[in-house]
Amino acid sequence: MRRAAAVVALLVAGVACGDDDEARPGELLEQDDVMIGAVEARRIRYGSVDVNGDPSEVGALLAVPDGPAPPSGWPVVAYAHPTTGGADACAPSADPALGEVGRAVTAWVGAGYVVVATDYEGIGAPGAHPYLHGGSAVRSIVDSVRAAREAVPAAGRRWAAVGWSQGGHAALFVAEQAAEQAPELELVGSVAIAPVVDLTEVAAADEVLGTTFLVLAINGFLATDPDVDVDDLLTDVGRDAIADAEERCQPRPVAGDIIEEESDALDAYFAASAVGQAPATVPILVQQGDADQLTTPDRTSDAVGRLCELGDTVALRSYAGADHTTVVQAGATDAAAWVADRFAGAAAPSTC
Repeated sequence: MRRAAAVVALLVAGVACGDDDEARPGELLEQDDVMIGAVEARRIRYGSVDVNGDPSEVGALLAVPDGPAPPSGWPVVAYAHPTTGGADACAPSADPALGEVGRAVTAWVGAGYVVVATDYEGIGAPGAHPYLHGGSAVRSIVDSVRAAREAVPAAGRRWAAVGWSQGGHAALFVAEQAAEQAPELELVGSVAIAPVVDLTEVAAADEVLGTTFLVLAINGFLATDPDVDVDDLLTDVGRDAIADAEERCQPRPVAGDIIEEESDALDAYFAASAVGQAPATVPILVQQGDADQLTTPDRTSDAVGRLCELGDTVALRSYAGADHTTVVQAGATDAAAWVADRFAGAAAPSTC
C-alpha cells in the first residue's frame, strides 16, 4: 500500500489548482488518473464553499466500477475518512494509505459503487481545516458527490454516506443536512463507524492523544473566526502546538496548558460539534466496538439515544472485542449489506 501511495503522490504532483473564485459548488476543476494498488482511480479537485461562505476547492479520490452501469446509473458511496491531521500533507487523495482510505475506496468500488472520498476542507488545499465542524464536512462531502457525477456521467443521483471516526461524525451530520443542501441528489442513508459524537469526547479520551485532537479543533475554530486574538486565547505552548499541527500529520505530544483564557466562542464551536442538532432525513447505521476506548460505547449509546429522541431511524450494532480500528473490518459485511438494502428500497431496521 505504501508503494501504491508513493505512485499516487508522483502521479498527482503536477495537479494545478483551479480558479476557485469562479468555481461553483461541486464543479469539477481537475482530474488525474492514479492507481490505488491494482485499482484504477482518479484524483480530483472540485469547487466548494468554505466555513466562512467563500469559494474554495477540495481534493478527493474517485473510483468507478468495471463494466457497464445499471440502467439507473451507478449508485454512489461518499466515503468520509478518519482523522489524518489538518496539514496539507495529510490529504488522503495524495496518500491513500492515510486513514486506510485506499482500502475503503477499493472495497466499495469492488462492491459495485462509484466511490468518492473527500479530503475535507483545508486538507491539501488553501485554508485551515475546520476539524469536526459538521457543516463544513457536509459541504465537502455533498460537493464531492456533485463533482463525481460530473466526472462520471454514468453515476446516478442516489447516494449513501459512509464514514469512520471523524468521518462517522461527518456521516451523522450528512444525515441531518445533506438533503437540504443538495435537493437534486437522493441520499438513501448514512453509516457511521465508531463515530466521534462531540469534541469533548475525543479531547477527554487520552491526555496526549486528547490534546492532539484539541489542538486540531482549536485550529479549526480559528478558521471559522479570523478575528480571534490568538495571543489572548492561547498560551505560548498552544501557539507552538497550532503551528506544529499546520505542518505535520502527527503533531508532537503537547506538555502544558494550551488555552490561556476561557472563550465563549470556542465553547460554542465545541457545542455545535455534538451530533443530533436536528432530525435526520434518512436511516442511519451506527457501528461500535465494545472495546473502543477512544469513541466509547457509553458515549455512542447516549448519542444514539438523542438521535432516537429526535425521531431518527437508527440501528446501533455492537461488535464484541472490536476497538476503534478493528471495528471497521468487524462490521464490514453488515455495512455493505445495510447500504445495499437502502439502495434496494428495503425497510430500514431501528434499535430505538
